[in-house]
Amino acid sequence: MIELKNIHKKYGEIDLFTDLNSHFGKDSVCIVGRSGVGKTTLLRIIAGLESIVQGEIWLNNTLMTSLDTYIHPSERNISYVFQNPTLWPHMSVYENIGYGLSVANQNVENRILKMIDALEIGHIKNKKPHHLSGGEAKRVAVARALVRDKPYLLMDEPLVHLDQVTKELVIRQLKNYLSKGTQLIYVTHDEDMVMQLGLKTFVLEPHGKLQEKEGSNGLSNS
Repeated sequence: MIELKNIHKKYGEIDLFTDLNSHFGKDSVCIVGRSGVGKTTLLRIIAGLESIVQGEIWLNNTLMTSLDTYIHPSERNISYVFQNPTLWPHMSVYENIGYGLSVANQNVENRILKMIDALEIGHIKNKKPHHLSGGEAKRVAVARALVRDKPYLLMDEPLVHLDQVTKELVIRQLKNYLSKGTQLIYVTHDEDMVMQLGLKTFVLEPHGKLQEKEGSNGLSNS
């Protein structure tokens, strides 16, 4: 469950969010809005990667961020897929996906291999990132997030510029992942992606006004 209370975010003298409030409950949602309104910043605030002037971030009824509280991103049980894949350049695809996990554990190794197979990247599992295409790197980044099996998944335009076949492949895995109870916050400009994911949709407007889009359907994890 994700709840945002009275979020105020500034960049220098510019107010990006003045009083942002939202209670997503256990719903997975898409967030849309024009460039520059703060969609990426909102994800980074939830993840603990951006500071705020005031307000509170709650995850599963636990206070994560306030004026007096700050829980480190590594302790928030969140997986994050950035718009531009952030892969370790000295590691293979397999090592990137398993980074931070106990790959010596047979169950973990099986989970990694199963995810590699599901996203059809077995043929590149021993390659380093500089040998990957843009689409392959994005699939690796998605695989790394999903294999961690965290209760929260934040995704920032992870499928932009990908071909339709690859998008459909990733969407299938996302829907399978969501069926297990993970809560997804998905930022996108792509209206087609919104329709394919079939999630409740919110429009982020200037100064942090979040408005549910009329007629959007949501998949609840409750």
